[in-house]
Amino acid sequence: MKQIFTCSLSGLLVFSACVFGQDDYLDEPLEKPGPWSLNIYFENDLFSDTDQQYTNGAKVSWVSPDVSEYVHTNFPVLTEFFDREVHFLSDAYNVKNLAFSIGQNMYTPEDIAATELIESDRPYAAWLYLSAGFHAKNDRIQDTFEVQLGMVGPAALGEEIQDIVHDFRGIPKANGWGNQIRNELGLNLVGERRIRLEPDNTGMGWETDAIASGGFVIGNVSTHLNMGIEGRLGYNLPQDFGTTHIRPGGETNIPFLDDRFEGMRREQDYGFLLFASVEGRAVARDIFMDGNTFRDSHSVNKKPLVADLALGVKFKIRSFKVSYAMVHRTKQFDLQPEAHTFGSMMVSFTY
Repeated sequence: MKQIFTCSLSGLLVFSACVFGQDDYLDEPLEKPGPWSLNIYFENDLFSDTDQQYTNGAKVSWVSPDVSEYVHTNFPVLTEFFDREVHFLSDAYNVKNLAFSIGQNMYTPEDIAATELIESDRPYAAWLYLSAGFHAKNDRIQDTFEVQLGMVGPAALGEEIQDIVHDFRGIPKANGWGNQIRNELGLNLVGERRIRLEPDNTGMGWETDAIASGGFVIGNVSTHLNMGIEGRLGYNLPQDFGTTHIRPGGETNIPFLDDRFEGMRREQDYGFLLFASVEGRAVARDIFMDGNTFRDSHSVNKKPLVADLALGVKFKIRSFKVSYAMVHRTKQFDLQPEAHTFGSMMVSFTY
């Protein structure tokens, strides 16, 4: 299983180099294809002084320049497929980007000191994954299609990474990783649409807007429908599609190209905002509650409806965006004693 995941990572890196290596791959040089963007996410419940449930998440994403004209590369298969087959608005898109990510999520029960299996609490689990996504947008709508491939189980290295973090922080290690769900190759297919509603501008830099979202995830790791809305209030709001925590299809910090959107104002170098969001999910499958798909493992009775409420702040300083939010997640399984809260940080750099 580890070899399969390693080969998948190698293939994704080789593919990235083929598609985005040099302009020599182009029959005709691109004019202003736009910048790259590097997005780094870190989430942990230490911000709420707990060490349980969804206890840690990390993700690094690279978002490509506009690939609308990259169908002339020597390796055009994926871009042509996304461009011609996987679309909702077709020619109404102004900008199209590819995004590549690597991430890991960890989940533990409340009592991490116990070595025995705690049947009434959630399983130990980790999810180590790669993703490749296609994002297409105009001034009001962003559509996303994403494929996630990874490993659940010991091959996801949850115990090893958590031990390193706990050693660094000088806190006791979790003793029950021997009870985690077993190795399983995971695949998720993700689709989402985000709609930015017409902003209200005072004319002095202060603005409000709202961003609605809806989508789906289908796979053996997760299968659910999601719907949400985010409200923003701030000075010089960025022309992006909101701020999300780590989740499938959650890449919203894609560079804005003001020359592609006629009638929209230029994005300013400095700005800040407050935001609040709520997202609900109708869950059919969650491997971190249901256990392994093809073999017996620890599981709990999950709740079919789950919601996240987030409150946060975001700053933009030239090419950097930084956000922080506290996320309150409702109970995910029947015997969960209380809802869970964790902190979510994001740093984005456009270059």
